[in-house]
Amino acid sequence: MAVLRSLFTYRGIRIRPYFIYIPIFFEIIYSLPLVGGLGYFVYLNLDRIMGLDYVFIGFIVLLLLIIYPFVHLLRRYLEKRFLFFKKIQRLHDMAFYLTEQRYIIEKKKKTQKGVKVKFKFPKIYIKQNRYDMLLYFQMQGSRFQDKFSALDKELEKTFFMDCMERLSEERFLVYKLAYSAFLNRIHARDVSYVEGKGLQLMKNLYWDMVHDPHLLVVGGTGGGKTVFLREVLTGLLPNATFQIGDPKRADFVTLADLPALKDRVVFEIDDILGMVENNVLIMNNRYDHMREIVKKEKRKEMGSFVEFDMKAHFIMIDEGNALVNSMDYSSRDRYMMAMTQLLLKGRQCGVFVCLAMQKPSSDDLPTKFRSNMMHHISLGRLDDTGYQMTFGDENKNKDFKYVKYLGGKRVYGRGYSAVVGEVAQEFYSPLISKDYNFYDVIAGLPFIPNEYDPNETGQAVKVYSRQDILKIMKEEFSDIEVTEGLVRKAIEELKKSEFPLTVIDGNKVISSSDLDAVTDLISERFATGNDYSLIIDQLIASM
Repeated sequence: MAVLRSLFTYRGIRIRPYFIYIPIFFEIIYSLPLVGGLGYFVYLNLDRIMGLDYVFIGFIVLLLLIIYPFVHLLRRYLEKRFLFFKKIQRLHDMAFYLTEQRYIIEKKKKTQKGVKVKFKFPKIYIKQNRYDMLLYFQMQGSRFQDKFSALDKELEKTFFMDCMERLSEERFLVYKLAYSAFLNRIHARDVSYVEGKGLQLMKNLYWDMVHDPHLLVVGGTGGGKTVFLREVLTGLLPNATFQIGDPKRADFVTLADLPALKDRVVFEIDDILGMVENNVLIMNNRYDHMREIVKKEKRKEMGSFVEFDMKAHFIMIDEGNALVNSMDYSSRDRYMMAMTQLLLKGRQCGVFVCLAMQKPSSDDLPTKFRSNMMHHISLGRLDDTGYQMTFGDENKNKDFKYVKYLGGKRVYGRGYSAVVGEVAQEFYSPLISKDYNFYDVIAGLPFIPNEYDPNETGQAVKVYSRQDILKIMKEEFSDIEVTEGLVRKAIEELKKSEFPLTVIDGNKVISSSDLDAVTDLISERFATGNDYSLIIDQLIASM
């Protein structure tokens, strides 16, 4: 059945060369009743024509002359107003593109009158759905297959759509293009967390922080980054805890005194740095809690924080470039070290970073940061380098458009969104109406205690001694002999490497979030006998 299903898969309408005449055909159809009606009118007034009534004759000629402009404008209006006519026009657009780019197969046939040349297109199908369009290009050794493999930008320009992804089937290469992204825009009050999907940002777009942790928001001045961060905040705050750093001292100032964010919004550079380092302690306390439950309930796997009924915790920082550039070298190193730990180790225990900045650079946003912040969103206008830094090589052929007006109205909050490794899609941040106010929404939310924050509980993060680790490793590896010397060597190698261990008072220590690294290091050492440095490099690469 699977074979039969693949043979009879409906791929839409095949593009034919005569589709290029679709506009002419429709204009002729529209003009027929007008010309017929005018002809009947002339027939009824034939005596005036025969009597050389020049005013009447001029009137008839004028009507004839305006029929074509009228039917042309009528066709354009129907294409803009009705989806059916727009779909028909896209058939013409594709046929026109293939003709202009010479994607044509010529077949010559000898006849008595000479050589007759017949033109046709390679097998290309178009399937138009409500919100997207699929274009199927037959490969199978076609002389155009190399060109067909890099049409992303060309198709986006031709149809003024957004190329979502490129799929490979057994016989076809499929381009998926999206249109009417603006219709999927939602209101800010509808931004909320949906179980199993994540935070809803558009009707068809979610940020699934459990599987795609950490959010990077970039854009130029006035692009709407801070407004979008506040939309994310109001959507997640009812069921999560937050700590916010606002080096601009602007958009979060009024929210700092509200009960839900009391003592959780900081503005000074030193305070933001302390907040980031404190979140490493929060992360480790969460791992301690999860590890205690695993041990108590004798679970075989730790799993995600979701399985422990723990609320997610978010660190939100606005204007990340300004923050980093305001730090001295020592503070910057501390910030980078703490942020690295959060980005690499935070997902499993439910600690996530939301970072907003203007055009990212390698100094402000190292590759390690960028590749571990799994969901990227741009707002407003970026240059080519900014888009490349934000969305990576997967989108080097994408035509990133800057749209200032849509339907004659100024557009705000437009940009692109993508999970790392995927093609970016057009994005519209949730709409804000005049009657909507972030302050009023957050003012109505309760304060959620953070039982893992040492600043709120007074409970310090647990640091594991060598004897503690030895005991844990003996329980973990019951079938092999774990000696104190082996544990000491593993700890020493981790501390002198670039592995992001927990840092307290400037010293690297082993906390709960680091125990898995010790376990993996010892396990790989026994299994493969590889050098410690090689195993550690593999651990870092797999994070």
